[in-house]
Amino acid sequence: VIIIDPEREYSPLVNAMGSENINIAAPSPNHLNAMDMNKDYGDGANPVILKSEFIMSLCEQLIGGNNLGAKQKSIIDRCTASVYRAYQQNDYTGTVPTLQDFRAELLKQDEPEARDIALAMELFTEGSLNVFAHQSNVNVNNRIICYDILDLGEQLKPVGLLVMLDNIMNRVIANRHKGKYTHIYIDEAHLFFANQFSSEFLARAWKRFRKYGGLITGI
Repeated sequence: VIIIDPEREYSPLVNAMGSENINIAAPSPNHLNAMDMNKDYGDGANPVILKSEFIMSLCEQLIGGNNLGAKQKSIIDRCTASVYRAYQQNDYTGTVPTLQDFRAELLKQDEPEARDIALAMELFTEGSLNVFAHQSNVNVNNRIICYDILDLGEQLKPVGLLVMLDNIMNRVIANRHKGKYTHIYIDEAHLFFANQFSSEFLARAWKRFRKYGGLITGI
């Protein structure tokens, strides 16, 4: 059971059941790695291809809502494949790359567009809003997980919603391979529709969740 809780209304229930409350905020010590990915992420296809699409959505959000051009998309796709190469060759075990690794890869490219993307990402990788740029240090294996996003902040919220949905996607896919259904409750679901990228990603995720045994409810 996974709950997205924008108003911190579910904490007493979740705590009483001995379950996991994950507070996500800029000053929080909790981190969710935006680059987390297991080998089943692609559902039989190359998972990096699907992850590249997610990274493009994330970069569009970080850049400021402008549509990425063909050059920028090519650079992002190239860098995504590059940072995951060692992880793939190791059969998706070991250390998963982070957004900091991705930005470092961008800075190695010759194109000025790559440096523009890296500059736009700096606040969210090296700066004060880097909560999604480190290795995950929260327990996402509890039977009941509640994502508390009350303190996420307006600047971080659009990015946070994308990363959180992608993180949930990893869990839904893993559960599917164990023969388990996943119940997902999104409270204050209208928050996702306030932003083009989170609403489009939610629409894609909703279809995939259902396909993978995810029983999703928007409240």
